[in-house]
Amino acid sequence: MAVWTPVPEGLDLVDAAALPMAVETACRSLDILAVAPGSTPFLYGAGTMIGFAAVRMALMRGTRVIAAAGENFAGRMRALGAEVTAYADGMVERVIAIASGAPDLILDAGPVSNVLPDLVRIAGGDGTRVLTVSNHGPVATDLGVRHSFEGGLRYNAVGEFAQRAAEGRFIVPVAHTFPLAAWRAALAVSLSGHAHGKLVLLPERRHTAPAVA
Repeated sequence: MAVWTPVPEGLDLVDAAALPMAVETACRSLDILAVAPGSTPFLYGAGTMIGFAAVRMALMRGTRVIAAAGENFAGRMRALGAEVTAYADGMVERVIAIASGAPDLILDAGPVSNVLPDLVRIAGGDGTRVLTVSNHGPVATDLGVRHSFEGGLRYNAVGEFAQRAAEGRFIVPVAHTFPLAAWRAALAVSLSGHAHGKLVLLPERRHTAPAVA
């Protein structure tokens, strides 16, 4: 399905290109979880671009956000207003201590891993309060964890957040740009797990010779 929205004035095309997947997936996931004002969600994988977008969106909804992020994004998360903890050993106990109990809802926006049992522990044993973006499969099913494909697509949100990005109120960080011909280099950075932001491929500019009268 192709969905189009104009790029607002003042928004760089590279920054605009970074928005759609992160915005749509984050918005859809928060809607499925029914994240509402006054709630306390825990967002695991806040250093991914879906997680980064979800933290900002959840804060915009008037929630108290607890986030797990690495050092590269921890400072930015705190500057936005999130309470941040590390992924290291003891995360379950730290999150429960910060929340003074089980958080209301949990979003797993991290890469494929074996984290779901820990997230269900943080949820007080209730897997239905956990939603995963990438860790689908038998473990999620056995634990009762929901997945991000339950709801309809939210591409209608891209225009709204593009406007906010143009106004300086939202961003999906861009780490690097590559010419399209260097897509293998971009793929290598992506697979390394150390991109630290969106990777954007730039199409070649096609120059048309001016007409001669």
